[in-house]
Amino acid sequence: MKLKNYLWNGFGFPVIFVELPAIKLRGELIPDVDFNKIAPDIIKFICTEQIFPLSGNQVKFFRHVLGFSLRDFAKLVGVTHQSLMRWESKKNHPAKIEAHIEIVLRILMLRKFDGKSKQILDATHQVEDVSKLKVATYKHFAPLMVPESVSCAY
Repeated sequence: MKLKNYLWNGFGFPVIFVELPAIKLRGELIPDVDFNKIAPDIIKFICTEQIFPLSGNQVKFFRHVLGFSLRDFAKLVGVTHQSLMRWESKKNHPAKIEAHIEIVLRILMLRKFDGKSKQILDATHQVEDVSKLKVATYKHFAPLMVPESVSCAY
């Protein structure tokens, strides 16, 4: 059995599965999937194929997965913890992060979950530090299919 167009919020942001294996339990179809095993694939998709900016919930998810406090994560990406809190407060809407910082966030997640892929190696070789990325645009990061602009409306 399959669930079609199943919406799941287990990562803190909505993920729609076109077809998901399911079992019947107490007369109701429920997913028959270990979401921990598919998390790396979802993270890779977000980081390399998602063509719209990261949402506040995705930023928060990234921070938790990487194991950082607000202050430490903010320091890592070169912003204040207030800026990070503002991004995360956007929930399922675009976090409105500067392009160079969003690139770094996507690369950090790819390093954790898929550090040996050609995409991450190509992107990582272009990054020396966050300050040099301030002049970068998404066009410089062909391995990451990220939007040209982070100011899109939903």
